[in-house]
Amino acid sequence: MKTPKFSKPIRAVIKNYITGENYTLNSVDGSFRLTDRDYSQITKICNEPDIYNLLFRERFKGRKYVKQDARIWMSMAKQGWEESSNFIFLVRDNNGSIVGAIDIKSPDLSGAEIGYWASAYARGFMTNTLKKLCKIAEEAGYSSLFALILSRNLKSIGVIKRSGFKNLGLVNERGKDFCKYQILLGHGG
Repeated sequence: MKTPKFSKPIRAVIKNYITGENYTLNSVDGSFRLTDRDYSQITKICNEPDIYNLLFRERFKGRKYVKQDARIWMSMAKQGWEESSNFIFLVRDNNGSIVGAIDIKSPDLSGAEIGYWASAYARGFMTNTLKKLCKIAEEAGYSSLFALILSRNLKSIGVIKRSGFKNLGLVNERGKDFCKYQILLGHGG
């Protein structure tokens, strides 16, 4: 099976369309260094109501997301890059603070799922981040990407539509109904 051909580390500039400031998209590969402040920022963001309720409430049975969860996630991120099994990126604002994350969840070049989250306190960068991820994925050999989004997650649906993904309708995955969106990249279109 062919695997994605990423150049590592990846560090790309993302323009915040509201402020005009430059943010950075960073691959969380073996070269990526995190500080205690970074883990605290991830923990804080993952406990923001929108993110926590969508991603963690059910999985954690209502317990808070703690710093150890962030450490485990970042360890898994580095392992994913090492094994070429999944590819997590973090977004930093112009002050170096972590404000979001985005990932490609598999090495399936014909169509991999993506996911993302952004702090409610940092707006205006995720659409450009997703567009940049699509370019990076295309250069790595992917022919399409898709997202599964709960219909109540209107912010995420807005990001995915602005990024050029097409609605493929409702699908049932992991026991839940999702809206499925897909984008064909240069290798698939």
